Amino acid sequence: MVFDLGGVLVQINHSWGAAARQCGLSVREDLALGKDPDLTAYQGAEIGEAEYLQRLAARQGLTGAEEAQQLHMAILSDPYPGSKELVDTLQALGLVTACLSNTSALHWPFLTSVDHYPAIAALHHHFASHELGLNKPDTAIYATVELALALEGPEIMFFDDGAANVAAAQKRGWQGVVIDPHDDPVRQMRGALGLTD
Repeated sequence: MVFDLGGVLVQINHSWGAAARQCGLSVREDLALGKDPDLTAYQGAEIGEAEYLQRLAARQGLTGAEEAQQLHMAILSDPYPGSKELVDTLQALGLVTACLSNTSALHWPFLTSVDHYPAIAALHHHFASHELGLNKPDTAIYATVELALALEGPEIMFFDDGAANVAAAQKRGWQGVVIDPHDDPVRQMRGALGLTD
């Protein structure tokens, strides 16, 4: 069982404008995060943290790296209700659990902290784009997960809020399910898994 994080187990702000409102900043460009090439490059380890924060500050009219980091951290919000219970249920059934996320070194310590996101901390395996040097939907990232888990594509069920990410996984034979982040993701996953309350 492989989970994306943002929009699946973790509520996130999907644009810079929404993140800015959460942390009390203002931005020049209310760009969807998935369309920000600098964020994509940073998450895929193509550029370093200092360069990324410098670019973000310059583009959004922030005072410097400190405000840029504050904005970047505000992408993250609360865990989805019921996420830890879902992970516990799957592990009690003897299933291997993992995450596969396009994320960053700035977010990673918080995402994997039991104090902040207990469902994620409880997963058996953690795969992050910035550590692998690959972003979804690059086919190589799915191959890396298969190898690490010693599983074939059809043995893996995958939940992600990005249709392109799910489509790429399905091309490798994964059982992919697109999650709507605005409609109780945990309920959707429980339904897809045939789990009843």
